[in-house]
Amino acid sequence: MAFPQRIWRFVSPVERLAEEAAQWIAAEIAAMERPATVVLAGGSSPRLLYRKLAEKVDSWQGLVVIPGDERCVAPGHPARNDRMIREALLGRIQTVPPAFIPIPAERGPQIAAAEFESVLRTLPPLRLALLGLG
Repeated sequence: MAFPQRIWRFVSPVERLAEEAAQWIAAEIAAMERPATVVLAGGSSPRLLYRKLAEKVDSWQGLVVIPGDERCVAPGHPARNDRMIREALLGRIQTVPPAFIPIPAERGPQIAAAEFESVLRTLPPLRLALLGLG
């Protein structure tokens, strides 16, 4: 994975930031060895980025997408990260979407962690992680 030469980059407004980030991430995904796992940040901050990313990635084949964290609320709850990822990214992909594996956080933190750990052990190598976009 190639990192940008400059670590700090200031971009404004937020729409331009989302556009440039989506272009960079799409290029990384295009160059990615597959199969691969991609971890996505949750919350509301990456929503616009994910909408733009859905338009920019040509092929999601061979990718598994997982959320980086989750809130312990019922499936479908508006605060769930997997719901936001489905709405902002997965539901907008015009080609075959990647495999998506949500964290079973509705089962409580200890059970969800144990169950998801066993799932993580079976996934392809982690190639990209988006964390803390807020």
